[in-house]
Amino acid sequence: MKTNRFLSLAAFFAIAFTFSCSSDDPSPPPSVEPSSDSSGANQQVFCKLNAGTCSQVSLSTCMELVNAGVAQIVPNCNVEPPPPSSSSVAPPPPPPPSSSSIAPPPSPPPSSSSVAPPPPSSSGTSGTFTDTRDSKTYKWVKIGLQTWMAQNLNYNASGSKCYNNSEANCTKYGRLYNWTTAKSACPSGWHLSNDVEWMALELCLGALNCSSKNATELKAKNGWDDFGNGTDDYGFSALPGGFIGMDGSFNGVGFSGNWWTSDQYGNNSDSNSAYGRTIFGDDEKIYMTSDNKGMLQSVRCVKD
Repeated sequence: MKTNRFLSLAAFFAIAFTFSCSSDDPSPPPSVEPSSDSSGANQQVFCKLNAGTCSQVSLSTCMELVNAGVAQIVPNCNVEPPPPSSSSVAPPPPPPPSSSSIAPPPSPPPSSSSVAPPPPSSSGTSGTFTDTRDSKTYKWVKIGLQTWMAQNLNYNASGSKCYNNSEANCTKYGRLYNWTTAKSACPSGWHLSNDVEWMALELCLGALNCSSKNATELKAKNGWDDFGNGTDDYGFSALPGGFIGMDGSFNGVGFSGNWWTSDQYGNNSDSNSAYGRTIFGDDEKIYMTSDNKGMLQSVRCVKD
């Protein structure tokens, strides 16, 4: 049975995303750390979703959403994008911003003898890396143009907790964080995933097709209660770490996975809520939620 909190979440769901896409199942490459390229596509821009949220992401990530007609590049997150054309024919997607509105590419890289080759660009590329702060090793997976941690973060930041205060739960599901702590908890070179990056993930996997098996494809093959296991088609391995409510109660482990994004509700600095994503064991949808910043939830990091 879902807790009262799950019932109340329905009042805050702004968007329910669903998707499905077939994937090749390439043999995993050797485990190597992901690396960032120095191309213009990795430049940072402000990307505003038509749904309202705005985040700073790579140009390549935002252009995926621009070309899908669900986002626009803006000078900054306080500027409203221009209204859509009144024409009945949708205009073509805008070109990438000119060099005058984006920082120029970095200086030429050092000689090839000192630069490691970039990782393969195909979907499903994966590997491992070590968090130098505590020597924990994490899996990562590249889905589309983004590189995600394939495990929930388990860094013992101040104020973070294990579900039921059990280290075994931290080992399995990762630690739980309030929103303020979550924003700075990721290792160097990684950051708390934002709403635009979740949207790009969902788009990459076919969110706009409106099918009904998106969450199943992201769920781990084991660890979900009541027949809630998924197919883990892309190596994301979503697990139901539960959450800690404002009253300190532990809820949902084994049944719900709850992840913060770095975006505040309404992009309002005075807001007490922030956006997140929730997956339930008995549901095939990914839900966009807004939750009180004082709640403790899981964290997934994305490569800078």
